[in-house]
Amino acid sequence: MGDLNGHAARPAGLVRVDLSIPDFIEAAADQLAQRVGHLDALINNSAVFDQTLREPVFTDDGHELFWVTNQLGPLPAHRRAQPTARRRG
Repeated sequence: MGDLNGHAARPAGLVRVDLSIPDFIEAAADQLAQRVGHLDALINNSAVFDQTLREPVFTDDGHELFWVTNQLGPLPAHRRAQPTARRRG
């Protein structure tokens, strides 16, 4: 972020979210809305990929970790971020 902000007219920020935990998605969206009030870009760069695992890993909600992080998590994150992105047009 330092390199990016060194060239930016306004500083950029980063919010890390564990997409396997729905409460984290909600908390991050609330934090973003309170902290900056708008969203210019959303980068869904989620991935869990570990071929060394021999047994599936499940979340507390009962979802398989690969599935919830890579497939289920990005959609609610996008939906929850939309109102903050729309504030700016």
